[in-house]
Amino acid sequence: MGVDTLGDNLLTVDDTAIYLRVSKSTVYRYIKRNTLPHIKKSFGLRLRKVDLDEWLDRDKIVPNFQLFDRQHVLTVPPISLIDTMGGVCELAKSKSKTRYYFGYGAIYQRKTKGGKIRWYLDYRGRNGKRIQKVASLAITKEEAALALQEEIKKTFDREYGIKRDQGKIKFIELADMYLENYAKLNKKSWRDDQYRIVAHMIPFLKEFELQKITPLLIEKYRAERLKKGITKSTVNREVTIMKKMFNLAIDWNLANNNPVLKIKLFSEKDTMKERRID
Repeated sequence: MGVDTLGDNLLTVDDTAIYLRVSKSTVYRYIKRNTLPHIKKSFGLRLRKVDLDEWLDRDKIVPNFQLFDRQHVLTVPPISLIDTMGGVCELAKSKSKTRYYFGYGAIYQRKTKGGKIRWYLDYRGRNGKRIQKVASLAITKEEAALALQEEIKKTFDREYGIKRDQGKIKFIELADMYLENYAKLNKKSWRDDQYRIVAHMIPFLKEFELQKITPLLIEKYRAERLKKGITKSTVNREVTIMKKMFNLAIDWNLANNNPVLKIKLFSEKDTMKERRID
């Protein structure tokens, strides 16, 4: 049964992403901000199609992309920041119709060698330096515009030392978002990631909120894995996956820092010697 035939029945996050034509991470982001009307039950999140239709009708005019959402405004950006990120955009013009300008930056499309279309962000930092980077998770123009908004906000926070509440996202929720929105789309070996996460990381970290996962907790995880006879090289692979997960959590505005960055990987010299002997 397709999403269009569900009527007013409850939709899952997957159904909602299909109905709105956005990624699951975007749906989660809207839910976390209480932007989308949703129902939270013990069996998971559910959304009603009729509520989504009403929500969409509120913004039939072109969306007003603001630098900061009302929920998180802490202060007015200083004039120096407005001069470089707002006002008249002085970024290089393009003949392409797939380039869109906002007061604080621009978004545009490019094709990869394989013919895949990707969205890019183009804006200036506080010092006036031009920054261009790929919006790896953006599929639509709206998602790219939101990614630009998030990048500007993170730059502002970083420059002026502002820390914002990220909500109580648990590791198990991040694990699901990582697998569905990154690993399965970008890694041929995503099944290996899925096994390591589900079999080992989730049982140890699933109930911890991201903000409460510390370098010490990661060290305890490593110690427990070594006690079970797991090789250091295998533990290194797992920690590397964790590092990527937290980097993405920061990009998705789900976490402020990456606790894995302070973890030094084990030396694998002993493992290499054992392989040569074999």
